Amino acid sequence: MHYFTKPSQIEISGATISVKITTANGEWEVTALLARCPPTVPIDSTDVKIVAYDVTGAAMPVRYRPVGLLTEVGGSLSTTVNATFRFAGSELPNEVVVDWAGGSARFRVKRSTL
Repeated sequence: MHYFTKPSQIEISGATISVKITTANGEWEVTALLARCPPTVPIDSTDVKIVAYDVTGAAMPVRYRPVGLLTEVGGSLSTTVNATFRFAGSELPNEVVVDWAGGSARFRVKRSTL
């Protein structure tokens, strides 16, 4: 099964934020991708927060959050930082909110029909 978000991306403080959602072992893995133009400074895991909400609007329990500096890949044109969180829940998250650099990006989660 594949999932997508609406909108597909949101800009916050010079970074383009998008979200990838997968499921495995009874958990939802939500990865925020922060694409930025150089020069960039490293992002610590405490600088990024992801909250996944179920269909009732309740926050889903966090099972895992990254610790330390987040991995950044890319080159001279742009870099991308991934922050992966895991959430408990049997149902697909209805909404995901990514907080970073004093802003929030809110995404609706949908199932792909492909």
